[in-house]
Amino acid sequence: MTKGINFLIYVLLMLHFNSVFAQERQFVPADFTVPTVLESQYFRIRMLTINDAVKDYDMNMSSIDHLHKMFPDWNWPTKDYTLEQTLIDLGWHQREFQRRRSFVYTVISLDESKILGCVRIKPTTKSDYDADIDMWVRTSELDKGYDKILFNTVKQWIVKEWPFKKVAYPGREISWKEWGSMTSTTSTSPEEMKIREIRNQSNLAIANHDSINIDNYWTDDFYLLTSRNYEIMGRENNRSSFIQEFKKKDVKYIRTPNQIEIFSDWNMASETGTWTGQWRELDGIVKFTGTYYAKWHKINGTWKIRGEIFTPLTCSGSIFCNQLPKLN
Repeated sequence: MTKGINFLIYVLLMLHFNSVFAQERQFVPADFTVPTVLESQYFRIRMLTINDAVKDYDMNMSSIDHLHKMFPDWNWPTKDYTLEQTLIDLGWHQREFQRRRSFVYTVISLDESKILGCVRIKPTTKSDYDADIDMWVRTSELDKGYDKILFNTVKQWIVKEWPFKKVAYPGREISWKEWGSMTSTTSTSPEEMKIREIRNQSNLAIANHDSINIDNYWTDDFYLLTSRNYEIMGRENNRSSFIQEFKKKDVKYIRTPNQIEIFSDWNMASETGTWTGQWRELDGIVKFTGTYYAKWHKINGTWKIRGEIFTPLTCSGSIFCNQLPKLN
């Protein structure tokens, strides 16, 4: 148990430092006052918050076909997108706004009764661009010309009040194909590519229910803290746990890394990302989403996962979700 507690403390410290470092990578200058509202004769553009969840959900769900056409690679929102998921998304956007890492605005009627659209101002790694901006209006406002009005309004606003020198508007002034083919200013190191490939192999082993090779990617003293707060210590114990998991119907787990940072001097790396999981219960398919942290060690030239911690953010599809996990 002591080893597990020590590892958990290490993870919390790493996540804290990652948060600090992320804040140091400034999207806008420290002395820049981020606009919170822009008002025109047609609508108000202001920061999107969790208080807008119901209206935002209505706007997006009423415009699914339009959004899929505007953003062909998104496949969002899906028809089973829920109000709870909207609340989670908006909480994330609000927090990112407060941390000055990206800025999502709602486009709302002047009387605040109806959300008409959305504007997202995000950093980009594409060459020569300071920011990536996309926006949309709900389907019901297209015939009123609001899409063009919103685009022109935002362009003028960016020029007058924001510090960016060159802004990209993918899907509008740049085709999605051209945008996707542009070179990024950041490159992936060979060691990071190795870790990402091993993560892909691990995902594939889980997808194939490969109980023979599933443990190839862990150290002997591997440690796991599951989404339900169960601790598993040791490679063999975790392999046995997966063998039991594979007995469930339709069981799937996918880990998608967002950030990998490597400390080459010590042959260590950290990985943070998102995960999904599902399996079938008698009353339906349980579906989880969440975030995770993994610590990697390079041993004899090969990267191995030393430990993982999984945090759930959503659970749906079964009364299983009503069973609270242990807290100690």
